[in-house]
Amino acid sequence: IKLRSPREIEEFNDEKYKKEKSSLDGLDPLTVLEYIKSSVEAIMDMKFEEERELASSSTQGLTEYEDMVQKLEAEIRSHIRVEQQMKLMVESAKSKLEEASKELEAEKSRAEALEQVVCV
Repeated sequence: IKLRSPREIEEFNDEKYKKEKSSLDGLDPLTVLEYIKSSVEAIMDMKFEEERELASSSTQGLTEYEDMVQKLEAEIRSHIRVEQQMKLMVESAKSKLEEASKELEAEKSRAEALEQVVCV
């Protein structure tokens, strides 16, 4: 069996076809059948190899996709964690602000009471 390159196939013309046919005409029919069988086997092998390569590349693409998804999920969890920490910080700041406001009001009340005592 002779496997031809794409260039050889493109260059295959009527003259080459007739030459090939005449060389096969002189052969025993069983030999021609063996050539056909070998050709079919070679084509099947190429087909199976191509399918294996395709399956391998799609598996690799799937693995890369899964890795990207996992990285994005980790990034999302990190953002959620930061968001929760920021909420806690905001709540803490609000409670400190409320305490400071209460202390300020208490100090204002004391200052007014002292002013009234001083003025009397």
